[in-house]
Amino acid sequence: MRARFYAGISHYGFPNRRMRPVSGILSFFHHNAGMGTILIVDDSELQRRLTADLLKRRFPHACVEAESAATALAILRKDIRSDIFTVLLDLSMPGMDGREAIPVILKMRPGMPIIVITSTQNTADVVQVVKSGAFDYLVKPANPDLLHNAVRKAEQFAAMQQEIQRLRMMSGAAGFAALIGPSTAMRAAVKMGQRAAVSDITVMITGESGVGKEVMARAIHSESARAGKAFVAVNCGALPKDLVESTLFGHVKGAFTDAVADAAGKFREAEGGTLFLDEIGELPLAAQVKLLRALQQREVEPVGGGKTVPVNIRIIAATNRDLEQAVRQGFFREDLYYRLNVFPIPIAPLRDRADDIPVLAAHFLERYAAQENKKVTGFDAAAAAWLRAHPWPGNARELENRIYRAVLLCEGETIARTDLCPPSVIAEPAARGVAPLAIRDESGAGAFVVNLVDETGAFKTFDAITTEAENAALRYCEGNITLAAQKLGVGKSTLYRHRQG
Repeated sequence: MRARFYAGISHYGFPNRRMRPVSGILSFFHHNAGMGTILIVDDSELQRRLTADLLKRRFPHACVEAESAATALAILRKDIRSDIFTVLLDLSMPGMDGREAIPVILKMRPGMPIIVITSTQNTADVVQVVKSGAFDYLVKPANPDLLHNAVRKAEQFAAMQQEIQRLRMMSGAAGFAALIGPSTAMRAAVKMGQRAAVSDITVMITGESGVGKEVMARAIHSESARAGKAFVAVNCGALPKDLVESTLFGHVKGAFTDAVADAAGKFREAEGGTLFLDEIGELPLAAQVKLLRALQQREVEPVGGGKTVPVNIRIIAATNRDLEQAVRQGFFREDLYYRLNVFPIPIAPLRDRADDIPVLAAHFLERYAAQENKKVTGFDAAAAAWLRAHPWPGNARELENRIYRAVLLCEGETIARTDLCPPSVIAEPAARGVAPLAIRDESGAGAFVVNLVDETGAFKTFDAITTEAENAALRYCEGNITLAAQKLGVGKSTLYRHRQG
């Protein structure tokens, strides 16, 4: 009778009963087998004990018992067992009964699969508990096979929920939610970005490498009227000098030796959407002229095409250089600068946003712990102190990379100081007597530092070190290229040519 009744109510449409978890999700849960806990809520001690014994024979999970709904809520509220993945709940109990407890539990633990176990066979009760969010329904005394199947499905559903959460964390936040930080400087930048998003105005985002300029650009695009269209990012500093025009504006087949087919170019790829011109200050002067015409006319001429093609795009540019100074030095066209710098949004370096560091660190920790399926929940005191004290020359990008590596290195639930910066990386330069090249201004108030290694401890390329040295010298010499060339021991023309790529 009980088995037939159970079978008869299966058509009520429990939304989770018909799911077929993919092998990846099952393997994810099996990877964590034994870590989950089952909460058994029943006012009968005998019933709790019998249910726990049945479960322990077939599952590796621990069981926690509660004699009332109030006790169960206290356990969940105080997070005594954060690894609880399902609740076996009796409907008829003194005080708060199971019907009242279901919505409260789901509010505290959204998505928690709740399996109701009761002595009633009233169909109306079944409908009521399903509507209130119950995952499954069994009749006392629970058939061992039916109980096993119900818990197994709850187990699979919990694994699916964890996998969804993991994928969400891996993908990161969208829009301005991705620009994390309570500091005044970050709030001001976000507010400017939100204002820019409601129009098609051309935006110039400025800030050091790694502060999140592209994140800001993507946020503006994703919350603009063009959100459904393409977001095309171009790193102008990485474009080969002889392919800049072709990459941006496209070409026709046969336009040059390697043009074996037509190419649309980045401007036309972004049609209807947003074109993000990153590191715009690195664009060669010759290319700046053609870019200016494309921005003014809102049309492009593919290489070898002979006629122009109209484009409908929104332009967002970004740079880590002082473009006003570059204009004065002759490195950047003044007319292009004013065409791009219509709505400037500066993003401060991380060292000037101390309030953002712990928030960002916690965000990256949660993301990468989810991505790597590791139960890493925080930082010890030494690690937290190091995070606050580090100058973060690589800004948020360096912080993200260090947290990712620390999650991989961490062997417990708390990241240690050595996880953030392993002793081998810290000690090796000092042991060899190697120190970063540093040029200090006359007042000694600050330092321009050129590091020979990146944040991972690996040596940088010669070109990267050279560019940093040039930038440091130019800042030190307040933009005087002649004096900077003297400091670096090279000719002015050599420095100028290298700056032009």
